[in-house]
Amino acid sequence: MAKLGIDLWGLLWQAVAFGLLVFVLYKFMYKSTLNMIDERANKVKQGMQDAERARQRAAEADEQFEQRMAEARHKAQEAVAAAARASEKVQADMLEQAKQEAARVLQEARQQIEEEQRRALAEVRSQIIDLSIDLTRKVLQQSLDEQAQRRLIEQFAQSAALASAVPDGAGSPATAGAPEAGSAGPAQPVASGKADDAKQ
Repeated sequence: MAKLGIDLWGLLWQAVAFGLLVFVLYKFMYKSTLNMIDERANKVKQGMQDAERARQRAAEADEQFEQRMAEARHKAQEAVAAAARASEKVQADMLEQAKQEAARVLQEARQQIEEEQRRALAEVRSQIIDLSIDLTRKVLQQSLDEQAQRRLIEQFAQSAALASAVPDGAGSPATAGAPEAGSAGPAQPVASGKADDAKQ
Protein backbone atom coordinates (compact mmCIF):
# COMPACT_ATOMS: atom_id res chain seq x y z
CA MET A 1 0.00 0.00 0.00
CA ALA A 2 2.86 2.32 0.86
CA LYS A 3 4.43 1.58 -2.49
CA LEU A 4 1.22 2.58 -4.21
CA GLY A 5 1.12 5.85 -2.29
CA ILE A 6 -2.03 5.00 -0.36
CA ASP A 7 -2.26 6.08 3.26
CA LEU A 8 -4.11 3.21 4.88
CA TRP A 9 -4.58 4.95 8.20
CA GLY A 10 -5.83 8.08 6.52
CA LEU A 11 -8.28 6.06 4.47
CA LEU A 12 -9.45 4.29 7.58
CA TRP A 13 -9.99 7.54 9.42
CA GLN A 14 -11.90 8.92 6.46
CA ALA A 15 -14.09 5.82 6.43
CA VAL A 16 -14.70 6.20 10.15
CA ALA A 17 -15.50 9.89 9.75
CA PHE A 18 -17.88 9.16 6.90
CA GLY A 19 -19.57 6.46 8.96
CA LEU A 20 -19.90 8.87 11.86
CA LEU A 21 -21.31 11.48 9.49
CA VAL A 22 -23.81 9.00 8.12
CA PHE A 23 -24.72 7.95 11.64
CA VAL A 24 -25.19 11.55 12.74
CA LEU A 25 -27.19 12.38 9.66
CA TYR A 26 -29.34 9.31 10.11
CA LYS A 27 -29.73 9.90 13.80
CA PHE A 28 -30.53 13.57 13.73
CA MET A 29 -31.34 14.64 10.18
CA TYR A 30 -33.04 11.69 8.54
CA LYS A 31 -36.02 11.56 10.84
CA SER A 32 -36.54 15.31 10.75
CA THR A 33 -36.24 15.23 6.99
CA LEU A 34 -38.72 12.39 6.79
CA ASN A 35 -41.00 14.24 9.16
CA MET A 36 -40.70 17.37 7.04
CA ILE A 37 -41.43 15.36 3.90
CA ASP A 38 -44.40 13.68 5.58
CA GLU A 39 -45.64 17.03 6.84
CA ARG A 40 -45.30 18.48 3.36
CA ALA A 41 -47.11 15.49 1.91
CA ASN A 42 -49.85 15.86 4.50
CA LYS A 43 -50.16 19.55 3.67
CA VAL A 44 -50.42 18.74 -0.01
CA LYS A 45 -52.96 16.05 0.73
CA GLN A 46 -54.88 18.42 3.00
CA GLY A 47 -54.75 21.07 0.31
CA MET A 48 -56.10 18.63 -2.23
CA GLN A 49 -58.88 17.64 0.16
CA ASP A 50 -59.68 21.29 0.83
CA ALA A 51 -59.73 21.95 -2.89
CA GLU A 52 -62.08 19.01 -3.41
CA ARG A 53 -64.37 20.24 -0.65
CA ALA A 54 -64.27 23.74 -2.13
CA ARG A 55 -65.13 22.31 -5.52
CA GLN A 56 -68.03 20.40 -4.01
CA ARG A 57 -69.22 23.52 -2.17
CA ALA A 58 -68.96 25.49 -5.40
CA ALA A 59 -70.95 22.82 -7.22
CA GLU A 60 -73.58 22.83 -4.46
CA ALA A 61 -73.71 26.63 -4.50
CA ASP A 62 -74.09 26.59 -8.28
CA GLU A 63 -76.89 24.04 -8.00
CA GLN A 64 -78.61 26.08 -5.30
CA PHE A 65 -78.22 29.18 -7.46
CA GLU A 66 -79.82 27.40 -10.40
CA GLN A 67 -82.68 26.21 -8.17
CA ARG A 68 -83.24 29.70 -6.81
CA MET A 69 -83.14 31.14 -10.31
CA ALA A 70 -85.69 28.56 -11.45
CA GLU A 71 -87.90 29.39 -8.46
CA ALA A 72 -87.54 33.11 -9.17
CA ARG A 73 -88.48 32.60 -12.83
CA HIS A 74 -91.46 30.48 -11.80
CA LYS A 75 -92.60 33.09 -9.29
CA ALA A 76 -92.15 35.83 -11.89
CA GLN A 77 -94.25 33.87 -14.37
CA GLU A 78 -96.93 33.33 -11.73
CA ALA A 79 -96.87 37.05 -10.88
CA VAL A 80 -97.24 37.97 -14.55
CA ALA A 81 -100.10 35.51 -14.97
CA ALA A 82 -101.79 36.80 -11.80
CA ALA A 83 -101.40 40.38 -13.02
CA ALA A 84 -102.91 39.41 -16.37
CA ARG A 85 -105.84 37.71 -14.64
CA ALA A 86 -106.32 40.71 -12.36
CA SER A 87 -106.22 43.05 -15.35
CA GLU A 88 -108.81 40.96 -17.18
CA LYS A 89 -111.01 40.91 -14.08
CA VAL A 90 -110.68 44.68 -13.66
CA GLN A 91 -111.58 45.19 -17.32
CA ALA A 92 -114.57 42.85 -16.98
CA ASP A 93 -115.71 44.65 -13.81
CA MET A 94 -115.33 48.05 -15.48
CA LEU A 95 -117.28 46.83 -18.52
CA GLU A 96 -120.03 45.44 -16.30
CA GLN A 97 -120.20 48.68 -14.32
CA ALA A 98 -120.37 50.66 -17.56
CA LYS A 99 -123.23 48.46 -18.79
CA GLN A 100 -125.09 48.85 -15.51
CA GLU A 101 -124.53 52.62 -15.55
CA ALA A 102 -125.75 52.85 -19.15
CA ALA A 103 -128.83 50.78 -18.30
CA ARG A 104 -129.52 52.99 -15.28
CA VAL A 105 -129.14 56.19 -17.28
CA LEU A 106 -131.38 54.80 -20.02
CA GLN A 107 -134.01 53.77 -17.48
CA GLU A 108 -133.90 57.19 -15.82
CA ALA A 109 -134.20 58.85 -19.23
CA ARG A 110 -137.20 56.70 -20.08
CA GLN A 111 -138.84 57.47 -16.76
CA GLN A 112 -138.15 61.17 -17.20
CA ILE A 113 -139.59 61.11 -20.74
CA GLU A 114 -142.69 59.24 -19.56
CA GLU A 115 -143.13 61.68 -16.68
CA GLU A 116 -142.77 64.65 -19.02
CA GLN A 117 -145.27 63.07 -21.42
CA ARG A 118 -147.76 62.57 -18.59
CA ARG A 119 -147.28 66.15 -17.46
CA ALA A 120 -147.63 67.46 -21.00
CA LEU A 121 -150.80 65.44 -21.57
CA ALA A 122 -152.23 66.62 -18.26
CA GLU A 123 -151.43 70.23 -19.12
CA VAL A 124 -152.92 69.89 -22.61
CA ARG A 125 -156.01 68.20 -21.18
CA SER A 126 -156.38 70.96 -18.59
CA GLN A 127 -155.92 73.65 -21.23
CA ILE A 128 -158.49 72.00 -23.50
CA ILE A 129 -160.97 71.80 -20.64
CA ASP A 130 -160.37 75.44 -19.71
CA LEU A 131 -160.73 76.56 -23.32
CA SER A 132 -163.90 74.50 -23.71
CA ILE A 133 -165.39 76.02 -20.60
CA ASP A 134 -164.46 79.55 -21.68
CA LEU A 135 -165.80 78.98 -25.19
CA THR A 136 -169.06 77.51 -23.92
CA ARG A 137 -169.45 80.35 -21.47
CA LYS A 138 -168.89 82.94 -24.18
CA VAL A 139 -171.27 81.25 -26.65
CA LEU A 140 -174.07 80.70 -24.18
CA GLN A 141 -173.58 83.81 -22.10
CA GLN A 142 -175.94 85.96 -24.12
CA SER A 143 -178.75 83.36 -24.46
CA LEU A 144 -178.91 81.69 -21.02
CA ASP A 145 -180.28 83.07 -17.87
CA GLU A 146 -178.18 82.97 -14.74
CA GLN A 147 -179.63 79.75 -13.33
CA ALA A 148 -179.31 77.77 -16.56
CA GLN A 149 -175.79 79.09 -17.12
CA ARG A 150 -174.72 78.02 -13.62
CA ARG A 151 -176.21 74.55 -14.14
CA LEU A 152 -174.43 74.15 -17.47
CA ILE A 153 -171.11 75.27 -16.01
CA GLU A 154 -171.45 72.79 -13.11
CA GLN A 155 -172.22 69.93 -15.49
CA PHE A 156 -169.30 70.88 -17.70
CA ALA A 157 -166.97 71.15 -14.69
CA GLN A 158 -168.02 67.65 -13.56
CA SER A 159 -167.34 66.29 -17.03
CA ALA A 160 -163.95 68.03 -17.06
CA ALA A 161 -163.07 66.54 -13.66
CA LEU A 162 -163.93 63.07 -14.92
CA ALA A 163 -161.86 63.63 -18.05
CA SER A 164 -158.83 64.75 -16.07
CA ALA A 165 -159.08 61.69 -13.80
CA VAL A 166 -159.20 59.19 -16.69
CA PRO A 167 -155.98 58.25 -18.66
CA ASP A 168 -155.36 58.89 -22.36
CA GLY A 169 -158.36 58.52 -24.63
CA ALA A 170 -160.85 59.45 -21.88
CA GLY A 171 -161.76 62.90 -23.16
CA SER A 172 -165.08 61.66 -24.55
CA PRO A 173 -167.10 62.29 -21.34
CA ALA A 174 -166.24 65.98 -21.52
CA THR A 175 -167.20 66.22 -25.14
CA ALA A 176 -170.30 64.12 -24.54
CA GLY A 177 -171.46 66.29 -21.66
CA ALA A 178 -171.48 69.49 -23.68
CA PRO A 179 -174.12 68.46 -26.21
CA GLU A 180 -176.37 67.10 -23.44
CA ALA A 181 -176.12 70.38 -21.59
CA GLY A 182 -176.81 72.30 -24.74
CA SER A 183 -179.73 70.12 -25.77
CA ALA A 184 -181.48 70.37 -22.40
CA GLY A 185 -183.08 73.66 -23.26
CA PRO A 186 -180.55 76.26 -24.27
CA ALA A 187 -181.31 75.72 -27.97
CA GLN A 188 -184.56 77.67 -27.82
CA PRO A 189 -183.10 80.67 -25.98
CA VAL A 190 -180.30 80.83 -28.53
CA ALA A 191 -182.83 80.86 -31.33
CA SER A 192 -184.95 83.44 -29.57
CA GLY A 193 -181.90 85.55 -28.99
CA LYS A 194 -181.01 85.46 -32.62
CA ALA A 195 -184.63 86.37 -33.50
CA ASP A 196 -184.52 89.32 -31.15
CA ASP A 197 -181.29 90.47 -32.75
CA ALA A 198 -182.94 90.22 -36.17
CA LYS A 199 -185.90 92.26 -35.02
CA GLN A 200 -183.66 94.93 -33.66
